[in-house]
Formats: sequence, structure tokens, C-alpha cells
Amino acid sequence: MKSIILGVVFSLFGLYSFSQNKVLFIGIDGCRGDALLQASTPNLQGLMDNGTWTIDGLNIPPTWSGTGWSSMLTGVWPAKHNVTNNSFTDPNFINYPHFFNHIENSNSALQTESIVHWGPINSEILDLADYEEIVGTDEEVKIAGIDRLLNNDPDVLFLHFDDVDHAGHNNGFSPAVQPYLEAIETVDQQIGEVLTALVNRPTYASENWLVLVSTDHGGSPSGHGGYSLEEQKVFLIVGGGTALAGVQESAVTSQYNWDDYHMFDDSNFGAANDASLGNFGKNDFSMECWVKTSGWIGDPAIISNKDWGSGVNTGYIFAGNTNGTTWKVNIGDGGDRLDMEGGVINDNEWHHLALTCDRDGEASLFQDGRLIGQASMNNIGNVNSGLSLCMGQDGTQSYAYSWNGAIADVRIWDAVISHEHIASYSCEHLTATHPDYASLRNHWRIDEGVGSTLIGELASQNFMVNGTTNWTLGAETFHCEDFSNTPRIIDLVPTAIKHLGLDILPIWEFDGDCFGLVPPACAINEFSLGVQTGCEALLGLYLQQVILDYGNPDDYSSLDINGVQFSVSTGQNEFLLTNLTADGADVDLTVSFTEDANCEATFLSAFTAPDPCGLTCPGDFNNDGAVNVSDLGGFLAVFGSLCD
Repeated sequence: MKSIILGVVFSLFGLYSFSQNKVLFIGIDGCRGDALLQASTPNLQGLMDNGTWTIDGLNIPPTWSGTGWSSMLTGVWPAKHNVTNNSFTDPNFINYPHFFNHIENSNSALQTESIVHWGPINSEILDLADYEEIVGTDEEVKIAGIDRLLNNDPDVLFLHFDDVDHAGHNNGFSPAVQPYLEAIETVDQQIGEVLTALVNRPTYASENWLVLVSTDHGGSPSGHGGYSLEEQKVFLIVGGGTALAGVQESAVTSQYNWDDYHMFDDSNFGAANDASLGNFGKNDFSMECWVKTSGWIGDPAIISNKDWGSGVNTGYIFAGNTNGTTWKVNIGDGGDRLDMEGGVINDNEWHHLALTCDRDGEASLFQDGRLIGQASMNNIGNVNSGLSLCMGQDGTQSYAYSWNGAIADVRIWDAVISHEHIASYSCEHLTATHPDYASLRNHWRIDEGVGSTLIGELASQNFMVNGTTNWTLGAETFHCEDFSNTPRIIDLVPTAIKHLGLDILPIWEFDGDCFGLVPPACAINEFSLGVQTGCEALLGLYLQQVILDYGNPDDYSSLDINGVQFSVSTGQNEFLLTNLTADGADVDLTVSFTEDANCEATFLSAFTAPDPCGLTCPGDFNNDGAVNVSDLGGFLAVFGSLCD
């Protein structure tokens, strides 16, 4: 039995000063980041200079407005919200709603407002809001936004501007198109007037405004909706409030040197000499390869273990599309099928293709290290086809169309490789230093340069070239851009909610993280420790959990932080904490307990769940950005409630 006696005399507001956190969230439809930098945008540039920003953020294709705004405003990808175009035919906003729902349900006193030019944001995506308005022009968005800031009291204000997207559709989405740049400059002026109204609020001095600015998609000279990098890249700006100042996040460019490679065409294909090589059953798996092609006829297999006569047939396939330009993935189990579309690969350049299959979640598709699609695996069962795994042909080895191009560096894994590891390690030679190496089933470099055996590096599982071998000798270079450390469009919602001081609940299943916020100092700034006696199991555990993370002092008794003292004493299995002081507050704690490792484990499991944004200090249980006396009191109280 553990008894907790807490004598606590202090005022939270006496210990800490608070300002009212608020969020201005601005969306500029169809605004390319490189065009934003090319245009004259002093107001947005001011936010960037004093905040965190990137033009290398990413969305997930297809790059439609419905998909982009749904992802941005729910904090989840299309595999969850189920909006893949502008029709909103079967959205899943019941389970993954607009983030205003989370705010209203967490603290209904907060005023949420949304003013948009593109109506479906409010009519389709938005559910709960204290004020909403759909207007007909960007100028009206500006006027309404200024009115809400000066004459009302929003806590979260979302403004959507649409004219940049109109200019892109009319003239082309490109930094080389003058009307497109002029539209960006116009919206910058409008945003500048909104920001002026913000700082002119009579209560501005007591408020802490975070300003978020982003876009739903990029674009190409011919439009958007596709899978290209210029359509997928988005800019994100986090300014003011708790934003990190003067930080730019960028993709990392590198190259991957290769020696020889093998070309496949209608005269050859590769077949595995081990019939079980491609068998994953109902288990997780991942596959990667590099390809180079100038085009093909029909819908040939790149890598496959299935009869491609029907997509329902059991097995999986990387295949070219019948358009001769893009690729796709299909998975079937004999009754159900899953299909995902890839991007353009017929440019005679090397492209990295990857698929990860989480049998309890989603299949994720990647091109050149970027996540480009997801689909639920819930209805897909056993994928063992009874056919051999092949390169350049389907599992029957007799499909009518053959792959026309190179295949290299094939990797097969018995695990779901993370998005970050796909991006970070696809452009490196595979070695045992790869963090997932223990899950590698096998790896084929396909750089032998001679012969008909494509050698597996981990076992005697090889691919044999059937037909004429076609080696290309000489150095090749794979050019790569690593976006693993840049933000995603889904990161803005967690960022906004974190700034508001609300808890991010696991049941919301956000796919995003926080971007651009100042991390807490995580310093022990309100207590020091005397000599420990008789409290190794409880207080000692707390010390290990908290104190050691902040410098690992050799002698706790030498610490003297803000004049706070711990007095620990008395008999076996109990200790007394007396005369704890912090900024004039007195705290007495008396705790008696029985040492119990299981109880300690119960407590730790309850309090060590990771913060979704990585912005909570270990031991900062009240989430105020500091580890202090109140955290110790909370620790002891919860320990007692868990372990009575």
C-alpha cells in the first residue's frame, strides 16, 4: 500500500506568466515555392527571415486541391481521409476531421474561424467552426480577414487565397511565367495588409500569434494533378509566436555511382532460382529497385510474382502503364486487388521505385525517395502466387509485353521500411550499416557485367537471365534528392495545435509532426537535490528518468538551482520532502511506499509515451516547458494512484 500526503501551497500563475497563444493560418492555392522566391514578396519574405521555412516540403499525389487541402487541414494522408480528387465522393472526415474539430472538442472556448475563396474547403472539409465564410475574390478574403482581426477575437483564423492557382491554370505554373509571378506579388500585398491588421489589434501585446503559410500543391507549365516533383513540392512558412527564427529546411542533393547494368527487353527476362523467394504470405514486406527506360509497349512487368492476366490474381507487380510513360503497382490475393499509380519514368534517367506493405495498415509507394501514394492493405490476404519472382516478366514468364529498360540494385525486405529510411538509404550502396539490415531478405546489385547469373548477396538465391544477356559496361550515376528531413503538408495542423497548448491525442492518428517550433529548454530550472537516502526505488527512478537527461551530474548534492532544496529522510521504505521552495511557493511532500518494480514499470509506461511533436521534456508532466516542483508532485500523486 502506498499513501501519498501532499501539502502544496502555491499559485501556478504566481510561478509562471502566460500570454494568449493564437494562430493565423494562410493558404495560397497553387503557389510554387520557387516562384515565390522569384517574385517580389516582401511580406512573406519578412515571415521567412524571422521564422522557419522551406520550398522543399512535400504533398502526396495526386496533386488536386481537394486532396491537398484535405491533407493539410486534417493532418493525415489520403489513405485515411480518402479524398483523392476534387469530387469528395466518399471522404472519411468522420474519423479524420478538419483540425477545428479537435480544437473545439479540446477547448470549446477557443474561437475558430475560416474564410475561403475556394468553397469546398468550408462546404466539404470544414465541420465545426465558430465563424465561416465563403467569398468570391481574394480581395474579399483580405477584407473579411482584416475585419475579423480588428473587430472580433479569433483564436485560430484560416484564410484561403485562390487567385495564384487561377493564374497558373491560365498561364502556366512556372517561375518563368510573368502573370503567375504577378499573382503571387498581389497576394503578398494582401497578406501584408492582413499582417498589419494583426499587429494593430488592441490586445496584440498580450497575445502570441503563430503565422502559418503554405499551399495545397505545386504545378507544371501544363497544370497540376499529377505525380511530378514540381507538382508535389510545396512551401511552408512558420513565423512569429514560438517559431524558430531564420531557419531554412532544404532537400539534400547527392549522387550514387554505379558500374555496369543489365538491359531487359523482349529477348530476355530474369527468373529467381528459388521458388520461395517472393513468398511473403500475409506478412509485412518491402521492395526497392532502380530503373532506367525510354519507354515501352503495353503494361509490362518490371518485377512480379503474379499472373498479370488479371490484377485480382494472387501476387504483386511493379509494372509500366499502357501510356508508356508512368508506372504502377498492383497487389492481389485472388479475390481483392489494390492498385497505386506512380509518376513519369520514361525520360531515360535513373529512378528509384519502392513499395512498403504494412499488413495492419497501408501499402506505401515511393518514387525517387518521395512518398507518392498510400492505400489500405486491410482487404488483401495471402500474396503467395506459386509462381517464381521475375524481372522483366510476370510470374508466368510468358506475358505478352516485356519490360524495355534497365533494372538495378533490387532490395527485398521482410519488414516495413520507414519513409525516412527509404529516402535516406536509397541513394547509397547497401551495407550492414543500414538500420534495417537484419530484415533484409536479399539484395541483387545486378552489376556483374558478364554472364547470365544475377547474384544475390545474402544467400544462393540468384536470378537467371533467360534469353540473350545485354550488359551495358561503364560508370553510371544515380542523382538523388533526399527529402527525408524536410516537412510535409500534414505537419501544419500538429504545429498549430501544439502552439495553442493543446494535447495531441493518439486517437487522432496524425501522420504529421510539428515543424518550425522552438523546442523547450528542458533545463532543471526549479529544483535541486540533496543527499538521497531511502528513496532509490521511487525518487531515484524519477531522477534517472528526468535528471540524467539534462547533463548527468556526478553529485546531485552539489546542484543548487534557483535555491530549491530537497530534504530526504526517515525510515525504511519512506521519505519526507520538506520545505521545497520555488519562487516563494512552499511545498511539503510526505510519501511512504513499498518498493515494487512492477509498480514502477506501470508508472513509467504511463508517462514515457513519445510526444508527437518531440517538443516535450522528459519529466515535464504538466507540459509547461520546464521540469519543476509541480512535476514532482504530479509524479508522486499518479504513482500512488497507479500503485495503491
